[in-house]
Amino acid sequence: MKINIVVALALFALTACNDKPEYSVIGTQGKMKAIGIPAERVDDQEHYQRIIDAECPQDGFCILSFFVGLSSVSYPLSDTTLTAQTAQYNRNPNSGMDRLLLACRLGDIPADECF
Repeated sequence: MKINIVVALALFALTACNDKPEYSVIGTQGKMKAIGIPAERVDDQEHYQRIIDAECPQDGFCILSFFVGLSSVSYPLSDTTLTAQTAQYNRNPNSGMDRLLLACRLGDIPADECF
């Protein structure tokens, strides 16, 4: 009986680890964070949402810029760095803004939902 509980807990822990999004914080400035993501996740909006949930305070300001193919960024962002940006997330509790925009170049995205 005890072995079954231990095995069940171990499997649960492994499953929880697999749900963690793949990313790294590759730069910061004030409240802004630059996030590096794998190339195979650039159009995965659920992946972006999991990162937002992990990196942003529940009710606070949050600005995340997502990049592919970079290991670090510095501010101000260069033109080369900006071409690697795949998405931008902004949350401002004062104005009610809570928006994820994908890069327009990623595909068939309505103009008001991309940058």
